Amino acid sequence: MNLEATIKKLIHIDSFDVGKFAYTRNIYRKLRDRKEWILHGIPKKVYIETTRKCNLKCRYCVRQSLIENGTLKPIDMSEEVFELVLEQVSTLDNVTLIGLSGLGEPFLDKKIVDRITTVKRLFPQAFVGLTSNGTLLDRVGDRIIGVLDGLSLSLNFWCCAVVG
Repeated sequence: MNLEATIKKLIHIDSFDVGKFAYTRNIYRKLRDRKEWILHGIPKKVYIETTRKCNLKCRYCVRQSLIENGTLKPIDMSEEVFELVLEQVSTLDNVTLIGLSGLGEPFLDKKIVDRITTVKRLFPQAFVGLTSNGTLLDRVGDRIIGVLDGLSLSLNFWCCAVVG
């Protein structure tokens, strides 16, 4: 199958504008080859998902459906992967924000306080924050005060049920 047929199949179209595709491909190649030009001076935000576990089953959350269909496994990030990610982040300039959250509840990560401390030590200029559902703040609240720069709480009272 040639490239044109593959793209048609992926985006479900019958006709294909080769000119527009070639134009888009050329822009992509220019951007790919000039990363320093594109990212120069732009503040960078990095989000690191240290866990995919969650203690809620919110009806609106994509995480639950991804777990149910087998696309996502509820696991914690290994220490080796975390160190590798931080090593890669350290090669970037102008990192202004590092968020330690994603689809999981960050406070279910047993190493989250140590990870916050490590990120703050390695990137003192960056704002370090996370988003939580807030149900586990009593476990870590005292330990994150003074270490974490920002905490966002994601609340939706009508659609969540606490599980185990």
